[in-house]
Amino acid sequence: VRAGRPVPPRPDARPRPKVGVGPRPVYFRLVRLHLRPESFWAFRDYYESRILAGLASAGGCLYAALLRPVRPTEDAAAACDSLTLWESEERADAYVDSGRYDELLDGADPFL
Repeated sequence: VRAGRPVPPRPDARPRPKVGVGPRPVYFRLVRLHLRPESFWAFRDYYESRILAGLASAGGCLYAALLRPVRPTEDAAAACDSLTLWESEERADAYVDSGRYDELLDGADPFL
């Protein structure tokens, strides 16, 4: 594109849904965990075997992931985040209110 020439409009490559049919809203929750030094990999195993199974059985959890900084700072070297996406805030709260969240968090004590 040369200076002074108008930029042509970019075609939208994504198909758009019909009016009135939009994506449904989701609720996300982010929990920051401060792990003991050198316990990330053991905690990841616990997360994948126990926490993901607990979230799957809770109903309403659409997605879960354990996130770790690519370049952690010294004070965040042993920190990670658990990201969960839920159908609604009520479903996420029901999971916590059921006691399952506390039970799984208690199981993570050796890593925290």
